[in-house]
Amino acid sequence: MAAQPPLRLDSSMPLRISLVGIGKIARDQHIPALAADPRFELVACASRNATVDGVRNFPDLETLLAQVPGLDCISICTPPQAHFEAALLEAKNAEKGTHIVTIFPDRGDRYLSEGFWNGGNDVQSEVSTLAYETPDQVDGNFTVPDDVLRAIRQHGAAAYPDECCGALIGDDSGLVLEALALSNTTNDERKRRFLIGPDAYRVAEKRASETGRTLLGFYHSHPNHPAVPSAFDLAHAWPNLRYLILSVRGGRPEEARTWTLNEDRSAFDEEVVTISQPQRLRA
Repeated sequence: MAAQPPLRLDSSMPLRISLVGIGKIARDQHIPALAADPRFELVACASRNATVDGVRNFPDLETLLAQVPGLDCISICTPPQAHFEAALLEAKNAEKGTHIVTIFPDRGDRYLSEGFWNGGNDVQSEVSTLAYETPDQVDGNFTVPDDVLRAIRQHGAAAYPDECCGALIGDDSGLVLEALALSNTTNDERKRRFLIGPDAYRVAEKRASETGRTLLGFYHSHPNHPAVPSAFDLAHAWPNLRYLILSVRGGRPEEARTWTLNEDRSAFDEEVVTISQPQRLRA
């Protein structure tokens, strides 16, 4: 897909926007924000289960694209596991010049960013019209070598009293081969918040790709708190990734526990972690 020119926000005509998916995030954030800004006009939505008053509603994305010409932007508001299919369908069928807004198209084997930008040619995927299925869950096999856990503990101690964060990179069996330290870019208080921004995600993906490995998940520390996910952690978690949390009390690293987001995204499930002898890392 070729890069598109910037959206024309200085035009006297509002931008014509459509939404794909009308769940909580669309109702609570996207629709109110669009209604409050005269530069945008919500003209159509695609959803199997809901409608929006005052706009054209369609049961699926393919029908919307066929019947609503002249869209400036399509925003994907479906659950994360459906982002890739929706974005790829839009890219193949939307009019030239239509912008597509999505976050990382997660499907469980890293974020598939490269596959998305080259039109999906590297991805074995059947594209359906909003007939999305939940991706396979992690299989429960997760092994952290002593040297990797030691690096995470050292990072947590060095960052104290702030939260540290980083990426867990390994192989498809669930063996972590590297803990890649990343910058905590949150604008909030770092003693109780962390944020891995888009640039850091790209760094982690690039590192995994260059070493022939997989982005398995992320780690972060909880200064002076247990290694248990917070409400903030739950709100920002992704399916099919592991989240290792390290408790650091008074500057001393203590317990480390690993969690995965359950299927309905309502809570975390703890995962049993095997601690193994150090692995020889490939260059």
